[in-house]
Amino acid sequence: MLEGLLGGGTKKGITTPVEFNRARLLERLGTKTLSELVAMVAAAGLKPSG
Repeated sequence: MLEGLLGGGTKKGITTPVEFNRARLLERLGTKTLSELVAMVAAAGLKPSG
């Protein structure tokens, strides 16, 4: 799921279960917005596998 969000997935294309998982991911990583999550991932040096 993280790869999908980093790969440019839009909120319009996200279904309800995915949105729930996105919210859980943000919470578990201690971020509040997708922008914070992307910044954290970039700082860690992770890149989408695609």
